Amino acid sequence: MLLEEFFSVQHGEYKVSTFEPRDFLVEFSSAADADRVLHAHYPAEAPFQLVWKRWRRQATASLQSLRFRVLIELRGIPAHGRNISTVRIILDTSCSDLVEAPPELVGDDSKKYFVGAWCIHPDLVPQTKMIFI
Repeated sequence: MLLEEFFSVQHGEYKVSTFEPRDFLVEFSSAADADRVLHAHYPAEAPFQLVWKRWRRQATASLQSLRFRVLIELRGIPAHGRNISTVRIILDTSCSDLVEAPPELVGDDSKKYFVGAWCIHPDLVPQTKMIFI
């Protein structure tokens, strides 16, 4: 294989997985092997050329503007879990810039917890989520 022949990576020191029709993910068991392949000059006698990039979680991410400011009502959260950190875990990446809603906006209901947040679209905010506190 190309990795063994041109980059001196031993068989069994890497794993190749295919994604979509033309994408591959190569996992190296050694950081040194990965760095050597990423920074090597491509051999002229290679039958084809591959573009090597270090994988990042944002590799397939897209940029969207957060257009909607929403008021989110959370029910069933015990008093010790009513904080922005818990809400961040619940909402994950569906919302950003979370703030506790002011008391004058939400009233005096102690069974519900309210936060304000920015999101791409209100329909993308999860309606139900199960958490264990």
